[in-house]
Amino acid sequence: MFLVEYNDSQEAYEDLLETSGLNPEKFRDIMLNLLKRTLLNIILLKKNGNPSLYQGQSKVYKEQAKLKEVSLEQVDVAYIQLYAFLFGALGINDIVSSYAEIAEFFNYKTDASFLICRIAQSDYDLYQCVGDMFGNVIPDQFQKGLNKLFQTIFFAQSFYQENHLRELLKKFSYDSSLDLQQTILSSCELNQDNEQLQLKRTLLPAQYEPVFADLVLELKEQITEKLQTQNDKQSQLFGTALAHELNQLNQHKSTLTYKRLAILKAIVNDNEQQILKKIVKEIQIQYEIEYGEGQGQGKIKNIQTILENYSVYINLVFLCNKNFQNQFEVIKNNLQIIFQIIYQMITNTNLNLTTNSILTIFAKQLDETLCLDAFQSDAFRACRSQIKKTQYFQKFNNMGKNFQNQIVDNHVEMVKETCSLCQLQFEKDEIQYRALLISNSNVHTHIQMIPLPAQQTQQYDFFQIVCSCCQHTFHKACLQQNEQKYVLGEYQYLRCTICLFPYNFPFVSPKYIKDTDDKMLAENLDFFLQTLPDKKIMEYYAKYQEEDDFKILKVLDEIFSSVLCNLLFQLLSDITKFKQQNTQILLQDVLALLRIIYQQNKTTMLQQLVDDNKSKMLYGILNLLLQFQIKENKVDNLKSGLNFILSENGNQYAIVEALTQNEINSNFDQKALPYNIEKVKSQLRQDFLQKFQFNFKDFLLKYYLAPCKKKNCNFLPLKRIQGQEQCQYLCLICFKKMCSQFCGQPQRKKIGNLSRHCYKRHFGKTLYLNLRNSQIIIMKSPYITIHKNPLFKNLIGELPYIGHYQSSYYEKFKLNLKAIDQIIEIIIGDQYVHRFFSNIQKVQRSTL
Repeated sequence: MFLVEYNDSQEAYEDLLETSGLNPEKFRDIMLNLLKRTLLNIILLKKNGNPSLYQGQSKVYKEQAKLKEVSLEQVDVAYIQLYAFLFGALGINDIVSSYAEIAEFFNYKTDASFLICRIAQSDYDLYQCVGDMFGNVIPDQFQKGLNKLFQTIFFAQSFYQENHLRELLKKFSYDSSLDLQQTILSSCELNQDNEQLQLKRTLLPAQYEPVFADLVLELKEQITEKLQTQNDKQSQLFGTALAHELNQLNQHKSTLTYKRLAILKAIVNDNEQQILKKIVKEIQIQYEIEYGEGQGQGKIKNIQTILENYSVYINLVFLCNKNFQNQFEVIKNNLQIIFQIIYQMITNTNLNLTTNSILTIFAKQLDETLCLDAFQSDAFRACRSQIKKTQYFQKFNNMGKNFQNQIVDNHVEMVKETCSLCQLQFEKDEIQYRALLISNSNVHTHIQMIPLPAQQTQQYDFFQIVCSCCQHTFHKACLQQNEQKYVLGEYQYLRCTICLFPYNFPFVSPKYIKDTDDKMLAENLDFFLQTLPDKKIMEYYAKYQEEDDFKILKVLDEIFSSVLCNLLFQLLSDITKFKQQNTQILLQDVLALLRIIYQQNKTTMLQQLVDDNKSKMLYGILNLLLQFQIKENKVDNLKSGLNFILSENGNQYAIVEALTQNEINSNFDQKALPYNIEKVKSQLRQDFLQKFQFNFKDFLLKYYLAPCKKKNCNFLPLKRIQGQEQCQYLCLICFKKMCSQFCGQPQRKKIGNLSRHCYKRHFGKTLYLNLRNSQIIIMKSPYITIHKNPLFKNLIGELPYIGHYQSSYYEKFKLNLKAIDQIIEIIIGDQYVHRFFSNIQKVQRSTL
């Protein structure tokens, strides 16, 4: 810890020597003996000992350690790093020599190349050992080391869930009493769009440090796969972090610390260069064997293997040589030998592409690093020319691939009257299909957004249906050939082949339907009924089953009368979305279908609704549509009536166009709509904010100890049943609090309180809030999925948990405003099915 705050190696050495009271020779002997002990640990404990225990990955180790401690390996590596910092080039030579001496004694064929790379390219071990002594204020030099670690982690992928990042840090033997939230937020930030952690913008672009990747196999495999996909072999061999650091030398945003800078300079000033000479000797032996015995490809592969195995160390040495002055020629001379051998092999035209690619990368790197004027022979120039040709050819191929990807990614907008799959125009008699999703909801009875009729018909609730569709239209044959389904237990939904929109009613354009007995219409209705809850199906059969005859005509009348009401409300509440999705085309088709139904049935269920409620705008428009579009087809009369009703509304012309034609061309003002949905959402948002409070502590005080609202339930959440705590939930539509599966006593019922409440009160769909950890459960009974965003979270996205914590712990978890907006979208837009099928692997059957 004495050396941690020193940035100048000479000053640190002199002060430590003075503090020790020893002469320089004795001081170095003691430090050297300690060095050999740490090297002995590294060599032996990884081979014959318990590597997982030594590296801090063993669960037994974690259980035995009562206090938070770093791994024994990290302590040893930290000491070796400080030794190199103190003694400079002499220290580097001591490390390499002592390592080789111990390895030779135990007959281990290993060297210190990776260890040298680890202390020169990473500060993480030292940070782990002494970071806790600084408390929650991380010094600038240690912050640089952390930044470099997180740059490599985010090189593998751009975003992480908090729990995934936490698990990854554990694999680096992260174990600190420091606040993990503060540690992560020092280099990361929460992306507000996807609620995941990302690297701070000031640290971009992310860089690849192979030393970190070699410590965690999972991370290395992920980065290797990414670089292979990008055909970036150079970054795979050398990494990108060290070159990036040296390019930013002396800049504030550089992640290069003073201690590692001193070690890099020490490496370049080491006159012995034992490891580099060992590498050169191995390459020369293989090269001489090849040309001496004529074994060709086999020995070239051996050379390739040597270069790959030592790629990180070679990169370290020649970048040090390039960026720092040194008085010795030993590095340059040995690198020149490697280069000469490589370009001699490149000129061999029998090399395969893989070998040629790796050798070319090394030759290019060494060529840019060294001053090789002495080797400007014809053979050398030919070699360089061949390398350049290969580079330009690869760049041309990459440009071609990128161009092709751009062509694929730029979807061409389909013109009207064109099949979205085959992109051919519809012929006169070809049947057109649209993807229509129809579902039941009673949210309008809990949230004041739809102008409910003054006198509601006793038999029908015309606003309990919510419908939506995507923009795509298909030939019948194209739809059948490319049919895809979402399957959720007993529920089946179709999905649009293009946008994956779930739907349950393949809607046939009415111009191809002659009457309501049309076979296509009956088949599509049958599929739709199969997606409904049993309660709703039984309701239809109870109303429309006469003897053995199921009155399909009346079912269609009720369903599409309700669909018309919902579409009209969508138009009058959110005309922007209505136009974007071309919903006016669907509206015209629904009116045409209702006209066919009326012509055959001579009556419609809409009649009573509009007769009793003509005073309100929505019902006045419904009455006009009934008179001049359903009963008769008189568009001019319809336009006149609409202009009269909408005469004082700024969106008059746009609304009239939507109700009478297939396009909306007029300008409109969303805020001037009669039932502006944004105003409804804003009011609902304010209601949620008032109910939920702004931190988890206040939320708990209001809701956690409140009793369950089920009848005869006196159960409190602090009690335990059969040794387990009973979770309680809050319905986010009606705000009824209840126990999950049973109240107070175990029962043998197949479904619990949540499923029964959802089924009886909300047509089998609702959202629940788990009061113990603020997770949001999306339920379509009997299935549930956990919403990815909790209602409360801290700055790194962690969930709160009820436990033996002080109140200040719960205050850290703030209300997630994005989750509030998503709750509102799910409830008002009836997005339950969409959320289920966006990640169907996370959906499970529940007995709650």
